[in-house]
Amino acid sequence: MRFKIAKYWFLMLWLWGGLSQITLAQSNQTDSLIQLLKKANLNTYKVRLLIRLADEFQHKSVPQSLQYAKEARKLSEKLNYKKGIGEALYYMSIGKFHSSQYTVAQNYLNKALVLYKSIDYKKGIADVQKQLGKIYDRLGDYEKALEYHINSLRANEIIANKKGMAAAYLDIGRVYFHQSDYYKSLEYYREGLVLAGEIDDDDLLAEGYKNMGMSYQKIQKFVQSLKYYRQGLKIYERIEDHTNIAKTLLGIGNVYLDAEQPNKALEHLLRAREIQQKEKDREGLGYAYLGIGKVYTLAKNYKRATDYLGNSLRIFKSIGSKKPVSEAYLALSQAYEKQDNYKQAHQNYQLYKTYSDSLFNETQSLQIAEMETRLNLRMQELKVKRLSKEQEVKDEAIRLHKADLSKQRTLLGILMVSSVLILALAFVLLNSRRKLRRGNRKLLQKNRQIERQKKVVEGQHRKITDGLRYAETIQLAVLPSDVRLNQFFREHFVIYKAKDMVSGDFYWIEKLNNKIVVAVVDCTGHGVSGAFMSMIGNTLLNEIVRQKQIMSPATILSELHNGVVESLRKRESNLDLGMEACVCVLEDSENAKQKLTFAGAKRPLYYIYEEKITEIRGTRKAVGFDFGKTRVFKNQVQEVEQGGVIYLTTDGYGDQSGENNKRLGSGRFKDLLVAYSKEPLIKQKEHLEKALQKHQGDSLQRDDITVLGLRV
Repeated sequence: MRFKIAKYWFLMLWLWGGLSQITLAQSNQTDSLIQLLKKANLNTYKVRLLIRLADEFQHKSVPQSLQYAKEARKLSEKLNYKKGIGEALYYMSIGKFHSSQYTVAQNYLNKALVLYKSIDYKKGIADVQKQLGKIYDRLGDYEKALEYHINSLRANEIIANKKGMAAAYLDIGRVYFHQSDYYKSLEYYREGLVLAGEIDDDDLLAEGYKNMGMSYQKIQKFVQSLKYYRQGLKIYERIEDHTNIAKTLLGIGNVYLDAEQPNKALEHLLRAREIQQKEKDREGLGYAYLGIGKVYTLAKNYKRATDYLGNSLRIFKSIGSKKPVSEAYLALSQAYEKQDNYKQAHQNYQLYKTYSDSLFNETQSLQIAEMETRLNLRMQELKVKRLSKEQEVKDEAIRLHKADLSKQRTLLGILMVSSVLILALAFVLLNSRRKLRRGNRKLLQKNRQIERQKKVVEGQHRKITDGLRYAETIQLAVLPSDVRLNQFFREHFVIYKAKDMVSGDFYWIEKLNNKIVVAVVDCTGHGVSGAFMSMIGNTLLNEIVRQKQIMSPATILSELHNGVVESLRKRESNLDLGMEACVCVLEDSENAKQKLTFAGAKRPLYYIYEEKITEIRGTRKAVGFDFGKTRVFKNQVQEVEQGGVIYLTTDGYGDQSGENNKRLGSGRFKDLLVAYSKEPLIKQKEHLEKALQKHQGDSLQRDDITVLGLRV
């Protein structure tokens, strides 16, 4: 027995020792530097040790890194060691950057740049340009950030510094990421990862993996995103980079948030917040609060949601970072909208829009500079060839003169011919150069015209997109809320997916005289045109049921047809404008059952009880379209059992295409309804959405989708 216990403890100690080797190996270097520092004299060698320690601690402990950099600066100034002063200022700027003191960091970098240029220290110049680019990127000045990062890349290419080149590619990718050009950012991240892999640099590999995770998250490829995030997190944990551990946890939490997995999201966001509080990372803490607020919004705990979102907004405003301020306003707008507080939702959305507009930056084209470089190189090549030709002629003349004086007349003829050829060549070259300059000027004018047109188009696109976002908010506000549906039905679910930002589908509900009227309507088209038709339909239903108090589904559809014709004023036209609709009325019956009266315009109603489905078909005529004819719709009555479920849908779900452009189909849709009919309705919604996503794959959504499920 004792032998077994001893063996067990030996195994545990061996495992602990193995796991500790990595940590010990990493800490040994730092400990060695500290020991060397204690013994070093006050000379440039001690400055180098202080700089190395500042570099070692820049990710582990920002305050310690800053302290070592300050000591290095003080000693370097005493020794008049310019390179040491510049490097100390560089690491001091990094410390201030991590604590969001961007103005102070920029001041340190400008001083370092002056010192580096005075001693022609090319690597230092490249590093300063990289860090200045990061500051402008963080402040939302993307044009300036891109300029500095490109300069850093070129400087590192000149000195063949692969580490600096890899870092520059990652930084350029991050600028494109912040401008929402995620596919462009992935291109630069991949270039950076290739170089980082060649030199086996853990810091850059981890940063590249983390950035890839962020970009894949934005294009909603969550599996790839989590894969890269976890690769980065594994490296950060091994090298004890607490700041980036927190950022990566924050990214993973946001992926789970986007995937609507609030429990996993909250777990990672709380871990990130704990680290950021210790590291005093104000911006990171702001993002943690923002993510936690979104989790509570998803969980419908709106009081805690607005508290956390308010805290994130205050932090972002205090550090003057525009992009996260706009994100916080948008999240607050969405949280207030979920509470049906549309005034606060609108106010916060307007503030979000204001901040978003100020972040818009124009991209720069490098084509003209590249063409000028090519032309200059070509002219240099021609110049060298011309000079070589002249030298050959002179050498030949001297040789002939020394060989035979009697051939001077022949030599003079050769020289004259050569001179004529040189003049002719010079004329051709000058003429070509003038043509190239004219072509270059025309190209420059054309590019400027294209840039002006591009600005106009981008501005129009931004205005249209903002208008659509506002229209989307209005349209969603018109639809019945969850609170209203809960007043009439003990269980329900809604799947509502617009093909574009706004939808031609809508659903409607009202209760009068103990009768509940429910409608689901599919208007012609989608996007803006469909949305206009949906607003007409919603208004007409309010008038027909609420004002005229018509409670017969068939009559409601007839009145809706007349209203569409009158609204569009097209009595003698055959424009394809109209609606497909299903309308039902539920009322208590004399027995325990309920009476269901249904009428449909090209749309059916599905009723499921004890896994048996009943399909009640509508008429084959739609509302609207052939405006010159009246419409007659038919009521159909069905008794429904308590606990049964009715489904009203548009045709979008069944029409969704998948692999090989194959439709899902109404038969498959009905099979899915029956298969999940025993589940609670909230679970049915999850199953239906997953089945749709699996069928759809990478195919684009082809129509608006609405499915309304109601338990009787």
